[in-house]
Amino acid sequence: DEPIPLANLYSKDVILGSADMLDAINLASPARRPKGTRIVYSIENPLPTEIRIVSLDRSKSFPRKVRSMFWLLGLERRRRAAFRQCDGVQANGYPAFSAYEKLNANTMLYLDGRMNKEMMATPQEQTARTNYLRSGGPIRLVHSGRLEPLKGAQDLIPLVKNLLKANVSFTFDIFGTGSLTASISQDIADSGLGQIVRMHGAVDFKEVLVPFMRTNADLFVSCHLQSDPSCTYLETLSCGVPIVGYCNRMWNEMAHQSMAGWSVPSGDVSALKETIRRVFLNSELIAEASERGLNFAMEHPFESEFKKRMAHLRAVI
Repeated sequence: DEPIPLANLYSKDVILGSADMLDAINLASPARRPKGTRIVYSIENPLPTEIRIVSLDRSKSFPRKVRSMFWLLGLERRRRAAFRQCDGVQANGYPAFSAYEKLNANTMLYLDGRMNKEMMATPQEQTARTNYLRSGGPIRLVHSGRLEPLKGAQDLIPLVKNLLKANVSFTFDIFGTGSLTASISQDIADSGLGQIVRMHGAVDFKEVLVPFMRTNADLFVSCHLQSDPSCTYLETLSCGVPIVGYCNRMWNEMAHQSMAGWSVPSGDVSALKETIRRVFLNSELIAEASERGLNFAMEHPFESEFKKRMAHLRAVI
């Protein structure tokens, strides 16, 4: 909530501002900024995604949701005007790029993530995963993220029960915490699923989650209902783990671009189950998607994406 120091800011050659901040949006006004100061905006969520997030927020009453949506509409009008006036836009993810690329000719796409090349799966780990899949052992499912209704975490245990009915042999490791942690844990206990489903809570990303994904996971389950540019997708592919997930606009496009997983209708637990059952019966599908996903991720490591963004800023000066 600190005020933006305009005098100091406008002395710079280029300003990278967040298009989610109302004060930052006002920086692009030609009447306000000095000649020679370049403005570039970063943006993650276009209006439909923001409205979807509000609509799924169970902590807000209906009147509060309506007020929030009207506020978002007002912000969007200012945002679109700012994009037309600024010198460039950096769009994180496919939905934002698609929504705003026509407003500014200097709009670039980047894929945000925390994985550098040294953190990605090794050839030896890839071979070990393929050998395990061919051995016919239980498929090792994994999920990580906030355990919230917004993230679709309420569908995890119903999926488990559907897989059991379909005679799929599997284990399921769940990482993360949230408002649904207690209810998920209780459902696991009540249903006697403790030998199959393991809750790990919040763990260190680099030291615990990444090594686990690289060596103990075959398929990531994503129940994300909204289309935000979650780092999880790219970070998961970086570990050599393909994804089966709901067809929000972000994962649907990344699944198409990477060919490293499967997209099913949002909220359709049965479709998730059927896709997992199909790849369980043909493990070569997982092995092939694993290699494609890792190759895709190696084209978008953190260092390359950041370098691309800095080059974009230099180019506007």
